[in-house]
Order: sequence, then structure tokens, then C-alpha cells
Amino acid sequence: MPMCYLTISFCGVHSNSFSYREFAGGKNAMEIMWDLLTSTNHEWTKSEKLISALEAPLMRLCARYLLQEKKRGRALDSVANFHLQNGAMIGRLNWMADRSEKGILQSGGIMVNYIYRLENIEENAQSYFSTGHIHASSDVSGFIKPVKEHEQSRL
Repeated sequence: MPMCYLTISFCGVHSNSFSYREFAGGKNAMEIMWDLLTSTNHEWTKSEKLISALEAPLMRLCARYLLQEKKRGRALDSVANFHLQNGAMIGRLNWMADRSEKGILQSGGIMVNYIYRLENIEENAQSYFSTGHIHASSDVSGFIKPVKEHEQSRL
């Protein structure tokens, strides 16, 4: 049975050390990704091919979560909310920076750098409190920019 080609770059991920076919049986890409990420043994973290395939979609999801998911106009993530209220900006997302069990469970191993620039702290905090605007570096906000048409056709 040939490997199914999925929109999140699982295509071409073949290995004898891990049975990817067990995840494919009639499932869509999101279901397969969910199964991989929620597996109790975190087998995906032992495969460089899967780590590489999951990097782009998980970094996009992380950026979207930090920048756009809100409750009552504030960042849904409590750690982000703390830093943003204190005038920080989201500076960088670090892929697989925390490979501990807790890090994998909480954030898929992704860690966030918050930047405090003395000259921007008051302005950042004020705009966050008044409008909910979250300041972020272009690297972080670039993860959630609309996908270009030619890139969508590959998805």
C-alpha cells in the first residue's frame, strides 16, 4: 500500500523504524498530525524526518495561537499574557528547544523568546491594554502571513 501524500509534508517520509501507515488508514492530514503529537511515547520526536515535516505547520500554529487566540481581548496563553502586559514583544519561536517530556506535552518542544526593549515597554504595554495589539518581530508574524496562491496549490 503506497504512502498517502498529505498536505503538511508527511509525503515522502518513509522509514522502516516507525510505521507511518498505522496513522494513514483513511485519515486526513490533521488527524494524522494529531495522532502523532498525542502518541504517549512521543515517537515523532525520535524521527528527524518527522521533526522536519512537523516544523513548519507547528511553528505556524504556535504563532497563530500566540498572536491571534484571545480571551476577552488578551492573549490566551497565560505566560504570553504576563510578558505582553509588562511591555514585551514576542521576539522568536525556537523549534524543539525543550525536548523534555513536559516541553513536548505543553508546546511540542517550542519555546518563545520575549524581548523587552526599554524604549518600547510603555508603548507596547499601553497598546496591549487598550486594543489587545500584540507586538511581535517580523520573524514571528511572518509565520501567519497569508499563504501565497502558488504555495496554496502545493497544499
